[in-house]
Amino acid sequence: MVDLPVSSATSLARRRERPEGNGVQGEHGRRLTVDVRAALLDAYATLGGVCEAEDVLARMREVHEQPLSVLARLIVHRELVAVAWHGTTLLPAFQLDRSSWLPRPEVRRVVRQLRDVQDDLELALWFAAGNASLGGCYPAELIGSDVEAVVDAARIERFIARW
Repeated sequence: MVDLPVSSATSLARRRERPEGNGVQGEHGRRLTVDVRAALLDAYATLGGVCEAEDVLARMREVHEQPLSVLARLIVHRELVAVAWHGTTLLPAFQLDRSSWLPRPEVRRVVRQLRDVQDDLELALWFAAGNASLGGCYPAELIGSDVEAVVDAARIERFIARW
């Protein structure tokens, strides 16, 4: 197995109150912003962590002639889980095949079900949250052992989102 710099954390997502700006409406009309990186680190702490795209590119250079083009195409076409954050792109490690550094085929199947109804962060967090259709298990945990159940859960999510 090849070592890849992977970040993980067990702290809760840091939230700070702001009177205006992006975020979600909190109590008393104040807006809450979520530190996206901290939220992903927390969500994926037990699921293999989160990689920065630059680290994945360094590994892809060993097996691909045009790694930047390959990764950029995957991100633009939303063939993998990728979240932009402060000038970098964060990639949950569970989805990567460690020999090719491409997204695992089963991950692509699930992403294709959800990419039109969820934004990048929602998609990333969907894989790392308990899912009622999966008996409370995380999709990222089950995708290697029961891909059909995860695909079905994604289809249900897509149906609900479009309804």
